[in-house]
Amino acid sequence: GVPENVGRLRAAFALMEGVIWVGYVAGPTLGHLCAASLSYSATFFLASIALFSAALLALFGLPETLPPQNRSKPFEWKRAYPFYGFIYLLEHTYARKLAAIVFLVLTGAIGSTAIVPLYVKKHFAMSTVEVGLVQSVIFGMGAIGLLVVLPALRRCGASVKRVIMISLLGTSIGTGCFGFINAGWQAFVVSCGFLMSGVLFSVGRAALTRTFGKRHRGTTLAAYGSMEVLAAALSPLIFPTIYARSQRGGVPLGSGMAFVVAASICAVALLVASLLPDDPPPPCSTDSSYERVEGLGPIPVTPGTGTHASHHLRHHIALPFISLVLSTIASRESESVTAIAQLCEHVHCVCVCVLL
Repeated sequence: GVPENVGRLRAAFALMEGVIWVGYVAGPTLGHLCAASLSYSATFFLASIALFSAALLALFGLPETLPPQNRSKPFEWKRAYPFYGFIYLLEHTYARKLAAIVFLVLTGAIGSTAIVPLYVKKHFAMSTVEVGLVQSVIFGMGAIGLLVVLPALRRCGASVKRVIMISLLGTSIGTGCFGFINAGWQAFVVSCGFLMSGVLFSVGRAALTRTFGKRHRGTTLAAYGSMEVLAAALSPLIFPTIYARSQRGGVPLGSGMAFVVAASICAVALLVASLLPDDPPPPCSTDSSYERVEGLGPIPVTPGTGTHASHHLRHHIALPFISLVLSTIASRESESVTAIAQLCEHVHCVCVCVLL
């Protein structure tokens, strides 16, 4: 069975992640509708207004809920770099395996999702709105998995390991199938395979926070966030390059090669997941690694905004709109322009994570 505190954390993270993925559903569709009915410039302008409004809401609307004893030490530049999060997570065996899984899946999933607009636009002559609908179906299935399927698995008593492996299996199959479709309608069908694609991330957060204990929950989540944005910065450099190379011919599987590579990365993560215990170990307050983790000090958090809620919102609120803007670029411009735009957005995310 699932430990009670892990179950509560999993439910809370699933709800938050589900809301985020609902934003993923609305973002691409609204963005492409705006681009089709107004203009590409108007799409960027409206997205900027939404982002600015979200930033103001996060800055002034979210209360401080982190207990004083759990807040960070004064800011230190020696800790202000994204790889600090990896150092923190590598100090515990279970966290090390789980971090590797999440990093691999994020790299593969973000990379494959980034080239979906390029792929369906070029090979199936989809309209701007249809491209947005395909992405909305992908993210919509992820939202359903988080809000409906994950609670059902929890009620059935599924272990953390089993939930993670189900999520990875579905993501691998869904991603790989994209490389073999030969009609536009099949893109919508294959998108249903992403039903469990978002489950891993909420379950992973819950498991990691339990591993390091309540006192280090904020630090653990900040380290997890650093890992997320590094994967998000890396994948747009890899998969658009593979896709662009596949368009010139001479590679196995042709244009679908990038999706097969992404699915293979997710399959490697599935193998790593098979090495996990059924459920997370108890909090490591008595573990020998605890002192090493403690010695690193916490990830810096801006004083007065140190709640995970505010950090999480500010870190993720932009992603639906980033998807919106990048999809618009992808439907109009070249692969290189799309890759550059994605890199700029994810570098911004890395900077935000460091500063927070």
